[in-house]
Amino acid sequence: MPVPSTDWNSHHEFFRLTSYRFVSDERRQMEMRNVQFDMNNLAKIAATSIGFEGCANVKKLAEGLFNKVFLFTMEDGSEVVGKVPCRNAGRPHFTTASEVASMDFARTVLGTPVPKVLAWSSKASENTVAAEYIIMEKAPGVQLEENDLETPTPCVLTKQDGSKVVNPRFSVGPSTSREQFDGGRMGVDFDRGPWNTVDQYERAVGYREINCVEKMLNLPRSLVGLYGPGTYIRSRSKILAALHNYLQLIPYLLPTDSSISSSFLWHSDLHSQNIFVNPESPWEVLSIIDWQFISLLPLFHCARQPHFLDHGGDPVEGLERPKFPENFDGMSPSEQKDAETLYWQRIASSLYRHLVNLEVPVFYKAMEYRETPLFQALLSAQFLAADGEALFQWNLKQLREEWSTLPSVQAAGNPQFPIHFSEDEIHTIDTDAEGTLRGIEWMEMLDLALGSPGLGDGYVRNDQYDAVKRSLKESKAIIVDQLGCSEEDRLQWDEYWPFDE
Repeated sequence: MPVPSTDWNSHHEFFRLTSYRFVSDERRQMEMRNVQFDMNNLAKIAATSIGFEGCANVKKLAEGLFNKVFLFTMEDGSEVVGKVPCRNAGRPHFTTASEVASMDFARTVLGTPVPKVLAWSSKASENTVAAEYIIMEKAPGVQLEENDLETPTPCVLTKQDGSKVVNPRFSVGPSTSREQFDGGRMGVDFDRGPWNTVDQYERAVGYREINCVEKMLNLPRSLVGLYGPGTYIRSRSKILAALHNYLQLIPYLLPTDSSISSSFLWHSDLHSQNIFVNPESPWEVLSIIDWQFISLLPLFHCARQPHFLDHGGDPVEGLERPKFPENFDGMSPSEQKDAETLYWQRIASSLYRHLVNLEVPVFYKAMEYRETPLFQALLSAQFLAADGEALFQWNLKQLREEWSTLPSVQAAGNPQFPIHFSEDEIHTIDTDAEGTLRGIEWMEMLDLALGSPGLGDGYVRNDQYDAVKRSLKESKAIIVDQLGCSEEDRLQWDEYWPFDE
């Protein structure tokens, strides 16, 4: 029996962002996420992908910031999921094609539980939907958070025993990771890969940031700090100087252990909403979703604990076993409850580290490298266009003091530190680093005071919008007062303040 015809295009909420508003650059942010396409044709494709003529119902699922995701239900209750990328999702064609290929590779080659792609198109001009789309199986189970707990190049895989396997069905293309497109980078031309070596990758990061600093009309807004008079003011010339320092130091920043520099396919968004588990046995993973921004990266750039193990306390280091606070007995009942919660969260993190050390020691070695100042320098270089050079330069100044002890320097025959800092430059670096940390503290206090963890990204829930806008206006006045700004500085803060007035 055919499904009665419904005009799904009349549901205007399908095409607009309805769950969030933006307190920074709202007009442009909304324009990037409002996508017009033919939902009637998308629904038809979803239905025919599993043998039906039409859909009995179409529902927009919880919204993210980069895609429209829909649940298509058939007359017998069968369901599939459809996904349409927003304009800020990344490079047209490559973002969708990469996601489809990553899902297929993970499912068919690696044996990872991933929804099967039923239909897709990466070229909006060549389909009836007038947008890129993916139709896939609905992930079984429940989300983990609901429980307590271009020219193709053949893809070469390396097995655990070191043997290599060529799979011509898959190829490595340009990176579709968020770092390549966020903050206005989408409109800048630079090398997005693929790369053959870790040195090529790290140099591409430096040249990417150089291109952005030189060519962008406005530098990307920092997501981590409030910068202006009294904290820190970015300078293109200083950032460029720091990036050229970075390019000189890359050979000495890289790990000497090549095993942790190997290329790995990594799911960078493995939080509890993207993991589906068996509700009866929540330790059984049934499906992993959201493969849009998957990249091939050096292992040391990926080797962190899953996001769902993150907590608000001090990070667990090495193989230490967490302990209760020494003053636990003197705490109030509510303080003891909070301390117990944090203790068990840190225990889970510690257990993960111990298991990784036993089962995948190369991964644990990569985790250890991430805790060194060498990796911190590599990591901070990725965001110099947005966050400025101050902390990066301060880290280099510290590296200079430890230079002769670094394994990579010793392996290279103990060359001299290649960068000279004058006394005036050291003073400027210290002053700028202090101001940067002050700006980061102010942003963290704003997040905490406003109860809006997405504030750095500039978005809030609809029901928070008016209250957050009022609070931001009040907070700006307080911050400017506490910084002891002059009248001229106050006027400058009108320019530097990152949130809409």
